[in-house]
Amino acid sequence: GGPPRARASPPPSPARSPPPHRFTLGKKLTRALYVCLVIDLVLLAGVAVVVLGHVPGHHAATPPSSGGPGGGPTGSSGLKIQHVVVVVLENREVNEVWAVAPYQRYLQATYGNATAYYALCHGSPPNYLAMTSGRQEYCGSNVGGSVNVTNLPDVIERGGYTWAGYFESMPSACYPYSKGFYLAWHNPFISYTDIITNPVRCGDNVLPSSRFNASVANGSLPTVSFYVPNALDDCDNSSLILCDQWLQGFLSPILNSTAS
Repeated sequence: GGPPRARASPPPSPARSPPPHRFTLGKKLTRALYVCLVIDLVLLAGVAVVVLGHVPGHHAATPPSSGGPGGGPTGSSGLKIQHVVVVVLENREVNEVWAVAPYQRYLQATYGNATAYYALCHGSPPNYLAMTSGRQEYCGSNVGGSVNVTNLPDVIERGGYTWAGYFESMPSACYPYSKGFYLAWHNPFISYTDIITNPVRCGDNVLPSSRFNASVANGSLPTVSFYVPNALDDCDNSSLILCDQWLQGFLSPILNSTAS
């Protein structure tokens, strides 16, 4: 109910060299069903969730679903949801984000904002684990550890869908140690024993971010993608302004581009 939300204009693209994760697509995308920018008041600066409808010419395998044989779940618009992309930023207060991050303000005004989404406790690992398992583990820890629990990838696979985690600056698939700007404690999937102890499963699904670009380009993006920027782009160790510019550079091609 109520009148439709007025559509805001996106801020101008920053005068900045294109980030390495930019990609160019071919035919016009069916408009994304929505982008939900979630602001965490304690730990996470934001979680941008991009839900894409059917992409013309996109030839990824179609998972079974409650939306009918051969289709994804049905959104409120009647479009089949084919892909969900979760992008995680962290360690900024909501008021700070609204004050200096024009692209995130644009997303909030244009799409939506979850106002009752909070970190569970201090430290990155317990909150990344909570996002991907629904459980509270290692509260107060900045290191984390192994967890033998049912997790989101388990549920996704049982439903006949596909998933992948993409991590910027990750040296190679399933890499379990921090190196350079890749922070292993921001990678929840290597904490799950049923993933890290299965080399094939881990190697096929816990990937460097370059594989995201390739998956988009060749039409093999999984049903659910979990994308984590490196320490330069995640808002934690970089300026919020640069982080906001990074997010615009990453999301704009997905929301406004064409697909082959």
